[in-house]
Amino acid sequence: MRRTVAFLVLICFVLGMPVNTLAVFSCGADLNGDGFADAAGETAVCSSATLWEGQTAQWFCPVQSTDCQPVMTDPTLQKTCSPPGYSYIASRDRCESQPICAGGSYNAATDQCDGGGTSSPAQATFSTCSATGSSTLTINLNLCNAVPGGSCQFGQWDLFGSPFYYYANFDSSCNWTTLTVGTQSGLLPSSTAMNLAPGASYNATYNGQVLLTYTNASAAQYSCPSGNTLSGTNCVTPSLATCKGGQLDTAQDICFSAATETPVCTSGTFDPATGKCDQGTFSCPLGNYSCLDTGSATPQCSPNPCIDVANPANDVTLLPGKEPMLQNDGQVDANGNCLGEIYIFSGKSTRCRPGGMTVGYANDCCDSSDPVVMDSTTGSKINNVASAISTVYEMAQVGYYSYQISTGAMAAVEYGGQVVVYNMANGTIAASYASGTATASGVMAAQGTATAGAATTTGTVSSGLSSYAGALFNPTTIAIAIVVMVVMKVMFGDGCSPEDIETAMLANSDYCHYLGTVCERKWKFVGCVQRAKRFCCFNSKMARIVQEQGRPQLRAFGPSGDWGTAENPNCRGFTPQEFQQLDFSRIDLTEYFGDIQQNMSQKIQDAQSTVQQKVQEHYQQIR
Repeated sequence: MRRTVAFLVLICFVLGMPVNTLAVFSCGADLNGDGFADAAGETAVCSSATLWEGQTAQWFCPVQSTDCQPVMTDPTLQKTCSPPGYSYIASRDRCESQPICAGGSYNAATDQCDGGGTSSPAQATFSTCSATGSSTLTINLNLCNAVPGGSCQFGQWDLFGSPFYYYANFDSSCNWTTLTVGTQSGLLPSSTAMNLAPGASYNATYNGQVLLTYTNASAAQYSCPSGNTLSGTNCVTPSLATCKGGQLDTAQDICFSAATETPVCTSGTFDPATGKCDQGTFSCPLGNYSCLDTGSATPQCSPNPCIDVANPANDVTLLPGKEPMLQNDGQVDANGNCLGEIYIFSGKSTRCRPGGMTVGYANDCCDSSDPVVMDSTTGSKINNVASAISTVYEMAQVGYYSYQISTGAMAAVEYGGQVVVYNMANGTIAASYASGTATASGVMAAQGTATAGAATTTGTVSSGLSSYAGALFNPTTIAIAIVVMVVMKVMFGDGCSPEDIETAMLANSDYCHYLGTVCERKWKFVGCVQRAKRFCCFNSKMARIVQEQGRPQLRAFGPSGDWGTAENPNCRGFTPQEFQQLDFSRIDLTEYFGDIQQNMSQKIQDAQSTVQQKVQEHYQQIR
């Protein structure tokens, strides 16, 4: 049921368009460098794809396609300063800042800060201890000096004619510890505790009156650590200039630090992994080609353009059509004498095609099995062989398309005097035949059986072949073995034509003279997509032998035989005059005499067995 619905939808689709109006965009390139683009993988069907992050659709060629690369640009390297407060100075290529003083101001002469320092008591030291005093009495007091820990006389009082002496006693720190009074002879000594620190005084009073004043006149010497200043009895530590995040250049009286190179992107974003600015777009590494969204993670591009091969201007056939073998069909007089030019051992230019775009890359249409045509069995009836090949080729097409219809891969529709076979997957035309021909009848019979839905694959193929045989009105003439051989070739690509098969058969039977390989089909912007081997083929092996060995004997052909070129062959026969000039004693016919003794019947049976075995293997692979 599902197949019937799909078939009806296809009919509605194709009835609105003429045959062969579907555009088929393809592309290719010479990948192996042999001058042709006819090897497997060198051509492909293009697909529609949109521009990367765009809406416009283009044709994409998968041949030589590659991933596009992100557009990356170089960033601008700017000099920046990491420590705060620093500025980049281009002339010295570094960051600079003024020295910082916690208090006061920077003194360039000392590289320090004036003011704003801290103070601490200075260290006091004594080299001399001194004592003095004053009195309202007649006591004579003076200044005296002593070493630390020593004593000295600082006064004298004459009392009743006897002198009394005053002594100051010091400890090691010049503290005035005691006062000693006595005569010089040591009489009446007395000692009074003083405990006067340097600079201190003591008043001796009587009835509220000051009679004596004692003073420790010892003077200290103050010192400070290096880098400090003595201020009175304190040491002042100056405020040092600091360079936060840098160091002081005393020659320039400036703080400095190294500048940092920071990459800056004027557009895009910086990618640390590559050190580049990612612009968020892609470019093709192969050149100025569009990057297309083909469904993969990365857009792709291809250097090869896509062309519409349905346009005859883009798909050019370079060789002429099939040339018939010359027939004895010229005008004659009443007595049967030829009124035109007589040619003996005439040939025709023909070709067979190796694998390529037209015949399929898996096909070699020049390949044939053992020789099946021999002078002992064909004689002058070579045209009958060619006719049989054409017949079985058509039957092969019926068998192939019947099989495709049975699997649902293809469907046949008849309208407008044409039977058209369509590919159900994409709607492209696989083949078309005029209505009423034997081939068209066979294909439509297979479609009818498949649409009914009751027949198997074998039944559908049999229905198509039976209808074809009935249209021929002579099914007994069909050589099934040869038919199947052709079917096997047709199933790959467009398949081999009757001319391919005829040429391969004749060439393998040594009926042909090889001329060379030329381009048969050429695509615009791509090159040659199908080669052809050109031959001059004759109606017997003897004709070929006489032509190859006889031509160099004649001035009209020259030593090379004047076969022309592969593009423009010269396959004409000998005129009667030229034929009479041939020296047959110089022509070696050993090859011919050995061939006519072969058993043709046995060879045909062997060929049939080989072909049937290959067909069976092939059908097992495609089931």
